[in-house]
Amino acid sequence: MNMNTTSQITKRERMRLNIQQQNVERQRLAERLEIGMTLCNRDGTSWAILLADASQSGQFRYQVFDAKGFAYHSTHPSLRQAFDDAFTSGFRILDHGALDRLAATETWRKGMAFQAIRDDYNAGRISWDTMVQRAKAIE
Repeated sequence: MNMNTTSQITKRERMRLNIQQQNVERQRLAERLEIGMTLCNRDGTSWAILLADASQSGQFRYQVFDAKGFAYHSTHPSLRQAFDDAFTSGFRILDHGALDRLAATETWRKGMAFQAIRDDYNAGRISWDTMVQRAKAIE
């Protein structure tokens, strides 16, 4: 067996072990699955909270947020599917209370204020110049 073949086997074995570890981690978290479960990414910069979807009855979502506010959501037919998608997207560290901690900060307040201004602009309720003026006033 040459060095290249040994290297490929080692790489495949590492990948297999990594997948096994991820499956164990997924199952460990899934055993605690509940509405309101909050998962953080490995960098500690984004979170996903599992929720019943308020706009689609009977559906579930994970809502992603960071220090500046809400970013996006993904809707699924079951809570487990929402969890699985969030996990696959990199949200793997349980972090209860993250939303409350972040929402109490000035960074969050400013981020949410800017999102509201941007939403007004995107809905055509204000002009670009008005959006820029209001955004500057947040600082």
